[in-house]
Amino acid sequence: MDPTAVNYGGPTTAFLFPIADPTSTTPANTMGSYGANCWIYNPPPGVTALQGRNTKKNWRKINAPPRPTETPLMADCMWRGGGPDLTGTDGERPAFNGEWSGAGYEFKHFAMHRHGKGIQIGFFDGSARWVRTRHLWRLPWHNSFDINYADNQAPSFFPAWMR
Repeated sequence: MDPTAVNYGGPTTAFLFPIADPTSTTPANTMGSYGANCWIYNPPPGVTALQGRNTKKNWRKINAPPRPTETPLMADCMWRGGGPDLTGTDGERPAFNGEWSGAGYEFKHFAMHRHGKGIQIGFFDGSARWVRTRHLWRLPWHNSFDINYADNQAPSFFPAWMR
């Protein structure tokens, strides 16, 4: 096991997922550095929330996003995934690179400088590319995400390390 891995990852560290890998010959927690966009799931009918996220916002199908080249499927992450939104703590910007505030701060799971001033993202169309951290707020994470929200905020919306 990599001694630099931590419970929650960071800009230069993997995270330890607290479930043993059943395919491994040595018992150990699973390490990772990418996470899913948690709005990708297709929950069964009648399920109105997953981990507190309203399932009306879920994409549900791989061909659902109207802009698949811009819609995140998975990305560099400090945990197994997140559901970035603009409400409550989900939309908060990290005060510093690698700030971890807990599971309820979903943008912070992805918002870091892991590769230069951004992260790698895999998109719904199968492509992958580097995206600047502050541009994460311009991507359609879920089916009603306001991609213009950050552009309509004061210049101080992003902390200095993200500008």
